[in-house]
Amino acid sequence: MTALTQAVDGLHGSVIYPAFALLTVLLFLLPVGVVVPGEPFFVLAGVMAASGRISLPLILVVLLPSAVLGPYLGYRAGRGLDARLQRTGPTSTLRKLVAKGERALQAHRILASTCCCWVPPLRTTVPMLIGAARQPLRSYLALSAAGTSVWIALFVLGGYFARSFFEAAATGVGIVLVGVLVPVAVVRMVRRRLQRTRATGQVRQPSSEGL
Repeated sequence: MTALTQAVDGLHGSVIYPAFALLTVLLFLLPVGVVVPGEPFFVLAGVMAASGRISLPLILVVLLPSAVLGPYLGYRAGRGLDARLQRTGPTSTLRKLVAKGERALQAHRILASTCCCWVPPLRTTVPMLIGAARQPLRSYLALSAAGTSVWIALFVLGGYFARSFFEAAATGVGIVLVGVLVPVAVVRMVRRRLQRTRATGQVRQPSSEGL
């Protein structure tokens, strides 16, 4: 992540704007969005604007639409995934996982659509699940745009007005989110697998005793 931030910081001229636009879109897509936090890059944009290397209004004009395009592409990817899953059998593992994710999302759709940008794994999976569930595109993009606008503006303006503090804070946020949430998700998956294994063993044991 530091190397990528340094690479962006090393850019000069008009190429900086499309680079930030592309990076913002990729933050919402697999595999980049799963492991790369966006906060350090937005702080960097604010710092570069404060130093006069780029224009603050222009970088915001570039970043905000890009943060709408990324979720839109994720949504469309989910629609395509749903179409492929319809051609698979009902026992398909991927189909079961997607259906389980859709059910979990249904109760918290508004919150997830608005706030998933803060959590790298959710930033990529929520748009795809909403697309796979064929939720209305306009309402999803409206909620997503509201959340991403606050997210981006907070860190860009933070980098612009308080460089050192927000630069350190954003890096810390990214490390914490990736370093804590990913292991937690792995632990939960392992626990569920163990519970299923034990349940299967308990079902089989009475059958073998009866024989």
